[in-house]
Amino acid sequence: MVDQAEDKLSVLLHLIGESAAEKVLGQMRPDRAAALRARAKSLQGTTISARRREEVLSDFEHLFQLASRSRGPRLRIAGGSDADTADEVSESAGSDWTPFEPGDDPEEDLLRLTAHQVALSLESEHPRTAAIVLKHLPNAEAAAVLRALPEELKQLAIVEFSQPMTENLNLINRVLRATVRTAVRMPPAAAKQVDAVQRIAEMLRESDKAERKPLLEALQSHHPEAAALVQEKLYDFTDIVSLDNRVVQRVLSEVDVATLALASVGSEPELLEKIMTNLSKRARETLKDELEFQSSARGDAVAGARKSIVQILAKIDQEGN
Repeated sequence: MVDQAEDKLSVLLHLIGESAAEKVLGQMRPDRAAALRARAKSLQGTTISARRREEVLSDFEHLFQLASRSRGPRLRIAGGSDADTADEVSESAGSDWTPFEPGDDPEEDLLRLTAHQVALSLESEHPRTAAIVLKHLPNAEAAAVLRALPEELKQLAIVEFSQPMTENLNLINRVLRATVRTAVRMPPAAAKQVDAVQRIAEMLRESDKAERKPLLEALQSHHPEAAALVQEKLYDFTDIVSLDNRVVQRVLSEVDVATLALASVGSEPELLEKIMTNLSKRARETLKDELEFQSSARGDAVAGARKSIVQILAKIDQEGN
């Protein structure tokens, strides 16, 4: 039984060509690779019967299908490197994709799929499989699929694309058919990404302070990085307008005038009035002078100053004072 399986594998390696075969052998144990390489080379110059080719390729296709069925679509994480391009679809398919049963022409079926579906079906495949599929798509559709692939697979697929590929039409058709069968079960477009951090911050802003504190502490204990991001979005520099004067005075007491002036650049008159009202006369005059000096400050510098004040505001709010 083992010899029969090895024989079929050596025939398959012979059919796909030396370049592709070496890539497969490179993933095996050296002793087994050497034995299979010798078997495949012994077939050079011999004619493989059509029946034998069909038998070997049918077995290969069967295994390919089993592997595809055992693999579900991968979850995508919001903010991932492909988040902005995963929902791109091929021009021929559009966003109103209609489910269909694969037909006799896999190349035609590929054009009925969205780029997102094809990319998902290739995520766990060998880069050469991705290259074969890309090679049999028109340029526009191939480019859309390429953009939707994970970065590492995208680069490896391009490298494979540049290399000689098998010209065995039977094998190519089987690869394309298997890809279509997997892709047609995939969602046509990426699910709408939800900014979880933003949603948490919005919910907490609507909660009472007493409810908010234990939730933030729980998040901090399990996911400190996420907690820090939520903290940044939970408070805003413009919140100063709605704060009690006593709280505003405490916040301002911990901020130097230069930082306060920088943060105030471009602020609404209502916010500036709230700040001025809670400063001493001397501090107000100093702030006015600083505002004139800082009026042309860069946006990133203004954002940085506001962030430092928001951190003070968050600290005071969480202390319950």
